[in-house]
Amino acid sequence: MVELLVSIGIVSLLVTLGLSAYNRTIGRAREAQCISNLRQIGAGMAGYTAENNGRLPGPLLPSQGPRYNKVNGEVAAYLASYLAGYVGIPDAASGALPSLLEARQKAPMFYCPAFGPEAKNGLANSYFMRWKISAMGTSMPPWGNYGTSTPQVPKSIFAIPNRINTWAMCDLDQKCPDLPAESWVANSPAKPVHGKVRNALFFDWHVAKISEAGDAL
Repeated sequence: MVELLVSIGIVSLLVTLGLSAYNRTIGRAREAQCISNLRQIGAGMAGYTAENNGRLPGPLLPSQGPRYNKVNGEVAAYLASYLAGYVGIPDAASGALPSLLEARQKAPMFYCPAFGPEAKNGLANSYFMRWKISAMGTSMPPWGNYGTSTPQVPKSIFAIPNRINTWAMCDLDQKCPDLPAESWVANSPAKPVHGKVRNALFFDWHVAKISEAGDAL
């Protein structure tokens, strides 16, 4: 009996260690894919701003995901609609503004793979567009604002101070700095999906990690 219990204990320990190693491997793979996504988006941002006199894409909604459409024949609200021609995905098709669960087209690179297991429902918007930059005062978001009666146009990339140290978008969670008061925030993960840090795209289009407080590391 003692030998049997010892054997069961050893097997249980090995299973626990194996699952822990497996989970770490999955976590690293998801983080690597998220970083790759942001790098592709950064390349698209660089191309878009270069061809639009430095103007950032937008106006945008603060949360972004893989779903995108045209609205009344115009690209609107979703980053993928603006960057389609720069990241190798089909141009946006006409249709209603896509809901979180329905859309005509989807672009997986605009979705963080670590978001799904942590989200409280099927919310697909897993990236957050920086909504305030303290050095710019209380002016509108850099991306403009689609959620107003008259959509506000985005700013020029050249208006962003200290671009190399100022992040533009990051993984979405409830602790992201300066989240707007929107209902979808409550359905986001309670904490960063990659541990104690977030992956972020900066305004010079490089990708690096930021802290829970939103500081560059």
